[in-house]
Amino acid sequence: MRIADPLGRKDQPGRVIPHEFVVCGPQAAEIHSAADGLALVWPQVAEEFERVWEMPRPPF
Repeated sequence: MRIADPLGRKDQPGRVIPHEFVVCGPQAAEIHSAADGLALVWPQVAEEFERVWEMPRPPF
C-alpha cells in the first residue's frame, strides 16, 4: 500500500512524502482502497512517524 502523507508534509525539496506499507494477514483482507488503508494502517504508525518527523536530524 502506498499513500501520500495524510498531513501533507513534504521533504526538503518540497515533494509530498509517500509512505509504503506491506500489509499481511487478516488486516490485508479489509483493505480494498487507499482510503481503507489510510483508515486502518495510518493510526498504527502516525505517532511513530510524528516522533521521527520532529527530530532535528534524520535517524540514520
